[in-house]
Amino acid sequence: MLAKESEEMAEATEKLRRISEDERAQAYALSRDNAEFARAMHEHDMRERLKRDIEEELKQGIEEGASEKAIEIAKNGLENNVPIETISVMTGLSIEEIEKLKKGMPCFLD
Repeated sequence: MLAKESEEMAEATEKLRRISEDERAQAYALSRDNAEFARAMHEHDMRERLKRDIEEELKQGIEEGASEKAIEIAKNGLENNVPIETISVMTGLSIEEIEKLKKGMPCFLD
């Protein structure tokens, strides 16, 4: 009887050890999965931030280029005696901006 109890106790101990190892393995795997998920989310966030930054820089560059082109057209119009109101309509610049631009042009300096 004692031998049987000892054998059952050994089996129970072995089963408990396997379950404990499985729990540790599961905890390790879960920890590893969580770390991989966090890394993937971080990479995703970084890619999204980079994408937004590039889009913003591109938008800003386009706006600056459009502004420079409007000023170039306005100067050309002024040099060719196009009425300021017409230049304003063509470029989207205000009349005040065009008059200020005119004052800074060498051909209009007194």
